[in-house]
Order: sequence, then C-alpha cells, then structure tokens
Amino acid sequence: MKFGLDVPTTGAYADARVQAQLALEAEAAGWDGFFIWDTLLGAEAIIDPWIALTAIALHTSHIKIGLLALPLPRHEPRAVAGQLANLDQLSTSFIAVVPLATKNLVHLRTRFFVALLKPEKLLELLTC
Repeated sequence: MKFGLDVPTTGAYADARVQAQLALEAEAAGWDGFFIWDTLLGAEAIIDPWIALTAIALHTSHIKIGLLALPLPRHEPRAVAGQLANLDQLSTSFIAVVPLATKNLVHLRTRFFVALLKPEKLLELLTC
C-alpha cells in the first residue's frame, strides 16, 4: 500500500452512508486504503466505527479498509476479534486495525482476563 485516506468518524462524517460513499469514490480514484477513527472525543456526532466499516466493506471491492488508533483499553479483546471476523466475511479486501494503548494499559489489555479482575484492581490499573 502506498496511499491511504485517514477519515474522521465525527461531525459531517458521522454517517455510515457518507463513509461508504467516500470509500467507494476513493477506490474509484485509485487510493490504496481507507481508514477511519475510533474516537469518543468532542461534542459532535460520532458514528460507531464498526458500523461504518461494515457499510464500507459492503460498498467497496478492493481498497484496504481499517481502523486507525483503535484504543484497546475501551474494548473487550474477544469482541474485537469477533467484529473483525464478521467484517472479514463481508469484505473482499484487506482489513487493518492499528491498536493503540496507553503506556499504563498495555499489559492490562494484552491479557484476556479483564472480566476476572476485581473492580478495585481494574481501577488501580486504569489510574496508574
């Protein structure tokens, strides 16, 4: 991949149809990749990135798609794996996810036992 677009999921872009249309146009224009954000920042409208990626996967055929800066501390690893597997069934292209974790949360999310942690321990790890 040489050239990809990095598109927000907020404001005017907080619509899966808009995302899908942009990705389709990017694919037609020869772009190699179309990547969206997973964010909670701001007061603007925000689209769930998994819904947007689903719409994009259904409307494109060969452009690489994915999430940039997926904050793993906000997500259950098994859920992310399941969502990626579902998306892979819909997409005829490559799906990429760039995980993002803060320094203090890297070891927390590399384990798959988050649900087994006592709330006090989880709070301690999150506030280090």
